[in-house]
Amino acid sequence: MKTGLATGATRRSVLFGAAALALARGSSGAPQPAGATAAGTRDRLQREMQIHRVRELGLEIWIENQPPWDFQRVDVNGRPQWAASSPDNYHPPSALVFASWPDVPSMETFVETTAGHAIRRASRNFGLNPQDSRAIKVTPARHGVLEGFESDFVGKVEQVVMDVRVFVGRQPGKFPVALTAYTLQGKLGLLSEVMRRSFTHVKYL
Repeated sequence: MKTGLATGATRRSVLFGAAALALARGSSGAPQPAGATAAGTRDRLQREMQIHRVRELGLEIWIENQPPWDFQRVDVNGRPQWAASSPDNYHPPSALVFASWPDVPSMETFVETTAGHAIRRASRNFGLNPQDSRAIKVTPARHGVLEGFESDFVGKVEQVVMDVRVFVGRQPGKFPVALTAYTLQGKLGLLSEVMRRSFTHVKYL
């Protein structure tokens, strides 16, 4: 992965300080001037983000930098994933996970059954039993250049009950990508802007 690293006091406070930075914009237009007084609106329109070019995934990924989130590789079943986790003082504690399958041939069409199978299989990693996994319904979704399907469900991470959202899709003609977000139960709505700023900027290298 092409980025830099500046060590902090703890692992979770690590700042990839030499990473490229950019301003993530909202859908309502250009960023407001620096002197604008509507802080909430300005925060939505312009926010500094870390940019990571992750060669293992074949993706460019944007994550939060105000405050900075930790970003590191996590191997799951021998396949690399990259996880962004919120800092210690962030509420609610949250994480975004990015995965891809560069070795899977590009698909001109991406069917619901393919995404549904991947999402239900992912749900098992969050403690769902086979019956509950099979009951998961997926809906069409789009994040930036990525088109596919996603689902929300309740699972567990280290015995803590979490709200989970899993998206599986691809840019037409490209390999599949999985985007996952999870946080405390009942708090997923508070991550809507975090997910928007990150997921809509995922690009292929």
